[in-house]
Amino acid sequence: MRHAIHIFLAGTLSLACGCAISGSSHKSAKNPADDIRFSGALAHYAIGILNEFHYGPKSKAAIDEYISAAALDPETHHLYSRAAVIHFQRKETDKAIETFKLSCEKNPDNPEAWLDLAGIYDTAGRYSDAIDAASKALALSPSDTVIPIQLAKLHIHKGDDKTALKVLHRAMKIEGNRPILLRFCLVQGNIYLDRGEAKRAIPYFDMLIQKTTDKKEQLYNLLGILYESLGYSKEAINNFRMALKSDNPLAESFVMLAGILAEEDMQNALKTLREGGERLPGDPNIISALGVLYCIDKQNDAAIKTFEKLRNTSESSTNLSVSFYYYYGAACEQSGQTEKAEKIFEDGIKKFPDNHDIMNYLAYLWAEKGTNLDKALVYINRALTLDPANPAYMDTLGWIYYKQKKYSEALEITLRAGELMQDDSTIKEHIGDIKMAMGNRDSALEYWKQGLLLNPANKNIISRLKSEGISITDLPLKKITPAKKDKKHKN
Repeated sequence: MRHAIHIFLAGTLSLACGCAISGSSHKSAKNPADDIRFSGALAHYAIGILNEFHYGPKSKAAIDEYISAAALDPETHHLYSRAAVIHFQRKETDKAIETFKLSCEKNPDNPEAWLDLAGIYDTAGRYSDAIDAASKALALSPSDTVIPIQLAKLHIHKGDDKTALKVLHRAMKIEGNRPILLRFCLVQGNIYLDRGEAKRAIPYFDMLIQKTTDKKEQLYNLLGILYESLGYSKEAINNFRMALKSDNPLAESFVMLAGILAEEDMQNALKTLREGGERLPGDPNIISALGVLYCIDKQNDAAIKTFEKLRNTSESSTNLSVSFYYYYGAACEQSGQTEKAEKIFEDGIKKFPDNHDIMNYLAYLWAEKGTNLDKALVYINRALTLDPANPAYMDTLGWIYYKQKKYSEALEITLRAGELMQDDSTIKEHIGDIKMAMGNRDSALEYWKQGLLLNPANKNIISRLKSEGISITDLPLKKITPAKKDKKHKN
């Protein structure tokens, strides 16, 4: 084995020396001592490679050879790097750091040496030292595209996105650097999104918008979504509006903008979607969103027409969403077309058998009518299996029991719903109804009064109290501001 290694070594040296002589004959002729040092360094380097080959990548002997080679040829950073890598593999991080530092001392103008030192500092968690080393590397090679990315990453590891973005911004001023650096911004933004850190992702996508001319409508739309997810409505609106200035706007931008506007200005929201329909005619997402907002705004006839248009233009029913069935059915129910609503809800349940919102709506509709109570019970129990802590669903179940005259079961589940949703007037109303059916008038009146205080416009409670001879004007309704609307049992 030793004989074989010697033969291999001899071949390596002859090849290496042959290359060296042909590449540095002028230097050798003027200074033979340099040639001797170079040959010695090359011999140590070759033996180091053999030691790694023979003893493995953690060879201490290989380290010694590489350091010996570096002592003879200190301007070759690669020699220090080979030794430092083995130290690191041997979990001798401090020695690896010292080796890279020695290379930087011997090669202060070599950006690769400083960047390698930054890398080992980063691995050791010494981010400030890593940043200092990488900054020196960048100062030595300001036009490099790799170094600013590595420096930015170090600032990111330290939690300093602001400085990382400054590094990238400066580097983009250099001709030819921008595409690679923008790609890094895109990747880093997506990394943050994957981690659920939308707030940290935003500045990277914002830089993309500032520095690129391509697909801005998509970037503005993305920023709008991120701001909306963080609750920054004003910023979200501004970005969606910027997205819509494009000649190729996205349907999602119209829908998302309308959804935010609808919270404060329904008419402006509807106008946004109608404009979207004009710019992107026939887009199913815009048509569906328009139908939803018409339904929420109680413009039921307009909602029904819109959903029928969507149904007629869709290539097949498989393209219709949960929202289509839920809000189309709701619009029909609210306009008095209950049989049509029931069929739409049933079709929705067939297509989306795990959608508990539609099941609850239909079950509550039947409970209100006092029809199909057994089937309503099946649906609401399925809904509660999927969402067992939903108080609105509990109230629906209690209301079905009430209509079936199962008052004890009705009271138990509805009281539980009331504990979970204490500000809901309808639940108070139902508890009062159940109490009255069980012969507990005083308790029923108390629950009705509580429900009316929560919602002075509750006509059912007003009618019940009047029928029991209770004067509404004697209740302190004006002292209560019904800020919260009842959470509909239909969702």
